Amino acid sequence: MVFSHFFTSMMAAAVLAVIMGLILLCESVEGVPIRKCAWFVLFRTGICVFLLCAWWVLPIMAFRAWSVDFGGAWDIDFMKQLPPSLPWALGGSIVCAGIAWFFSGREKRIHVNVSGRLWMTVHLALLLVALALFYAGGFFSEVFVNCRFWPFIVYALLVISALLFGFATRIAGLKISGTLVTLSFCLAFAWRTEGNPENPAWSNANHVPFWAAANFNGVEGMREGGVLYEIADAVRGTPGRLSHDLHVGNEMLGSSRVFEVMPHLADKPILEGGIVNSALGSLAAYTVQGEVSDSTAGFPLIVKPRSFDPESGLRHLEFMGVRHFVARSRRVHEAFAADAGWRLKAAFGGGKWKLFESNMESTSLVRVWNSRLPAFETKKPQHDLLEWMYVPGAVETPAILLWDTDEVAMEVASNDDYLAWLATATTNAVPKAGWLDKVSRPCEDAVVSEDGTVRFTTDAVGQPHVVAVSYYPEWRVRGAEQVYFVTPGYIAVFPTENNVELYLAKSFAQRCGEMLGIAGLLLFGGSLVLNAMRGKTGLFSEIRG
Repeated sequence: MVFSHFFTSMMAAAVLAVIMGLILLCESVEGVPIRKCAWFVLFRTGICVFLLCAWWVLPIMAFRAWSVDFGGAWDIDFMKQLPPSLPWALGGSIVCAGIAWFFSGREKRIHVNVSGRLWMTVHLALLLVALALFYAGGFFSEVFVNCRFWPFIVYALLVISALLFGFATRIAGLKISGTLVTLSFCLAFAWRTEGNPENPAWSNANHVPFWAAANFNGVEGMREGGVLYEIADAVRGTPGRLSHDLHVGNEMLGSSRVFEVMPHLADKPILEGGIVNSALGSLAAYTVQGEVSDSTAGFPLIVKPRSFDPESGLRHLEFMGVRHFVARSRRVHEAFAADAGWRLKAAFGGGKWKLFESNMESTSLVRVWNSRLPAFETKKPQHDLLEWMYVPGAVETPAILLWDTDEVAMEVASNDDYLAWLATATTNAVPKAGWLDKVSRPCEDAVVSEDGTVRFTTDAVGQPHVVAVSYYPEWRVRGAEQVYFVTPGYIAVFPTENNVELYLAKSFAQRCGEMLGIAGLLLFGGSLVLNAMRGKTGLFSEIRG
């Protein structure tokens, strides 16, 4: 569960905390010391879970500063967004359960639904926690987006309705027929949600059959689906990265994010960070997305979405190694066609999708900068790299950002000087096509291995080399003294030898996490063997006992 999703794990932990709080109120149940047993089971299980997840949890905690938060509350009308049949089902179940409670004796009520009370407690706790975070989660953290908790609310309401109705049918002695009615409603709920034009939140497009057909038919089953494979054939194996504009028309290929499959489908790398992910590269990718798209998708919290500005966006794309671009918007078509740095390579789907190719000959991710790279002190590298991205005229001069200047053998200016330098760069004109070859030159023999290692040979020892891969604290270098963080979140090195190798080394947190993970596997496997030796046949036999 911890590996499945952050919010799923968090909700499970919150519900468990509520249940443990209730257990604190009970010394024992029918003579069994449940308080002591529950805390022992929780502690033992928690230790095992932490050990099994440590290989992932420890590194993410150690390098939390290099991840990117997404957020922004959705405009959700609670009652309109609820499935129309659900309030009726919940109300009807409450009435049935109330009638059954009123006309039945105490002994029968307690005896008839012992396990149901446990499940009711669990799902009521789930509902209350989900509602609390749905309305107030944003006060604790902006990553607690309200829509994240909506599935838990709907699920809890559905199960609570079923449990209430089940209680009523058991009291009435209609267990089989009651079960059939409940299952029939659940199937009807999933299959048909009674959407209508007055309630667009539940239109036909939200029905399970629609989404099931779309998912199981795949891209091949869509009217324009063949376009994706035609584009894949056109870019397969070509050098450089691929990017695209964000446009609702891409939904005709299955999703606005469908081009993220190109590394698998066409062996074609995409703009590092893609359009959507939580790595450092997404900061630059989302900024450029706004510059070359009609609109932007949800974006990291610290990003100020850029409005349509292809003059700046095309230069950023070239710097980031993008050599092919799939444009869906007519406005983007016109912007690329009018730019001297790009040419039309092919059109697909009757001209709705156009593939543009850069006129730049080099696709190397390693470039030797002709001029000195300024270095500045920073306490907020993510924020400061974005400030650089917001100034189109700064693209010709990447800036090195340093947060530890104790052992840096270069002149480092203050952060105030950095902001002043950006202010002067705002008056610089956006460079024209061909600018990148004027301010730098490529290392053509640069090779990127499958494990991410970058190797290149240079004849410019001592000069700044910018490597267009996302910076991460685990980068190490051979053939240079140090790895530097350079805008827009890339790597800069000053070679001391002709042959340079950049590689990712395992951090202490990663090595420690892996060792703890192995210990967790041994502990978990040992407990299974021990249970088997004791004659306990099932994984949960001890709990059942």
